[in-house]
Amino acid sequence: MAKWIMCFATVNFDVDQGPTLSLVYPHVPFSDSERAAICFSSMPDSTIYELYDSVYTFHFRVDPVRLGLPKDQIFLYGHVFFRQKRDPLMRRGGFQRSVAIISHLPYHGLFTRMAHMLGPLYFDLGTAILEAAAHNISSWPAPTPGASLELPFVGTALTAELPANDSSQLLETSKFPLERFDPGEHILASVTCDGLFRSFRDTLGDLWACWELMILGESLVVLADTPARCSEAIVSLVDIIFPITYCGDYRPYFTIQDPDFRAIISKTHVPANMVVGVSNPFFSEAMAHWPHKLFLGSSDRMSQMHGASARKARVLGDSGLGAGGAKDGGSGFASDSGSGPSGAGNRAIKQGLQSKRKSVITKDRPFAEHLLNTLKTGKQPPWIVNNMLRRYFIDLTVQFLAPLNRYFSTLIPQVASATVIPVSGTTTTSGSSGTHRVAPWHRGHRKGQSSSSSSSIGGMISSPDSLSWFTAPAPLRPWRTGDFMTSLTTLGISPQLSHRNKSATPANIIVSAFSANSANGTGSGSPSSSGGNHGAGSSS
Repeated sequence: MAKWIMCFATVNFDVDQGPTLSLVYPHVPFSDSERAAICFSSMPDSTIYELYDSVYTFHFRVDPVRLGLPKDQIFLYGHVFFRQKRDPLMRRGGFQRSVAIISHLPYHGLFTRMAHMLGPLYFDLGTAILEAAAHNISSWPAPTPGASLELPFVGTALTAELPANDSSQLLETSKFPLERFDPGEHILASVTCDGLFRSFRDTLGDLWACWELMILGESLVVLADTPARCSEAIVSLVDIIFPITYCGDYRPYFTIQDPDFRAIISKTHVPANMVVGVSNPFFSEAMAHWPHKLFLGSSDRMSQMHGASARKARVLGDSGLGAGGAKDGGSGFASDSGSGPSGAGNRAIKQGLQSKRKSVITKDRPFAEHLLNTLKTGKQPPWIVNNMLRRYFIDLTVQFLAPLNRYFSTLIPQVASATVIPVSGTTTTSGSSGTHRVAPWHRGHRKGQSSSSSSSIGGMISSPDSLSWFTAPAPLRPWRTGDFMTSLTTLGISPQLSHRNKSATPANIIVSAFSANSANGTGSGSPSSSGGNHGAGSSS
């Protein structure tokens, strides 16, 4: 079981204590800080009080040595099923509970599906279903890259395909038949079937600018009306820059009670290479100085969140309390008369990206229109449209890397040809065919094998009195920025990346992208807003 998941965790909101970790099955020796991260991340941190079920993902820091994980495994994933339901028998008029799957594997598609299945069963059957689920997972074969598996789980079988090493899962490269692909039956373990398109459908034009921010390692905060929306968006953004691996710190869902809160939310600086997803309007004030903010959710809901309820969230934040940190805090059932559109401090919140950087590229309008028309006409289902969008940006990343790959290839020295040298210490033998010199390693040859025969080493023929091997390769040539820029000027870049500004040369466009972080991490100029048109491109 440990090859797939660490444990199941159940969290209950206690009226007096706030979120409490009621069960970890099987037991894992989490520290107090890790237990707190699981507790508060498993409870939505929002000021919109509704009755609903929600499934989302979070990322929390752990001590890998104490937990017996590889030293570089400093984060674990949590996939949560949260339920908020009225119950007149309870003091607050309802209950808030969560069940989470904690794993070290980034199989968002698989574990999200499992959370959808496990949650309702847990609320109906109790902890017995967790024992059954653990028994099922214990019978699974070890996860093998690229494998297609039938995985029994709580009374059904999951048909899942795991990602191969160093590859992104796409429908056309999977073993599932494309024409008969059904997201209800087939699971691509590392991706959700329509997560990217669902997250950005209403702000599709901003996806190109977000891709650029992810490529450059710019810090971004995603403010959404639900944990599911922000976590799905961030997991999708990390995916679209493949084959580049995002090496920054990304938190699909983050709360003010997270143990890393003070380190991440600073009024004096913005952490580098960080993507954070939040649903508490407190963060719109606390992170107002961040250069890039992405708002997701309907305008009415976002305005409702950032109305008078934002004032309440700020008070909670200033007092050290957060979602579930007090009797009346977090996603509770307490009334909030000021959360409506007419609440004090309400301001219109528009969906989309707000950035202080001038984008180098803008959206591909024909492609975006093709996607929307395809969905409207019903010619393709949402998961096919989502796959088209993911493939587009993966191809765009490959084109972005092409100048780097081309220049890196000039820094790699050619492998030296084989060198043949005489071998000392040979002996002389006599035979009917004459006198031969025999190298020491040939004296123990098999009976019947002629000592005068030549041997094949690595496909090369060497005589008995000589030794062949490849010489040690020369060191890599050093990176020289001037040479790289010259290669850009001479050879250019992909037209898909250079259509941004017709008056600028391809080299100037790509240089502005590569050098964007060399100064302050942001470009100059007035802030750009959502809508896909971020102003004229600038050249360096």
